Amino acid sequence: MSHFMEPEMAIVRPLQFGRAKPGFAGHQRVELLRRISETGSISQAAKAMGVSYRHAWKMIDAMNQSAAEPLVRCQTGGQHGGGTALTDEGRRLIAVCDAAEQEHRRFLATLGRRLKDFDRFYELLI
Repeated sequence: MSHFMEPEMAIVRPLQFGRAKPGFAGHQRVELLRRISETGSISQAAKAMGVSYRHAWKMIDAMNQSAAEPLVRCQTGGQHGGGTALTDEGRRLIAVCDAAEQEHRRFLATLGRRLKDFDRFYELLI
């Protein structure tokens, strides 16, 4: 008798990178960096993600404080109102996270194939 409602079980776990604190560069933070790169604006990036400007700023500040070098640089004022840009380090972080995420998905898919009988073994464990 199966304990799972779905015919096949999927193994899912989001990938996060931690430094001093967990979640240094989790999915949401990397997505924020991507959006900043596209828009040149924290405000527009936050809006596109459906988070508040304050929350986006806190994520940026936490990443910048934890990273060896700043990931995001903000320029205030000016004739065109300033802007925000990723540093080379921020762009490298996105590339590393993308590569790690691809490997992570590959690992989970392999694990899922190897554990096709997990439902049957789960019954033995309980």
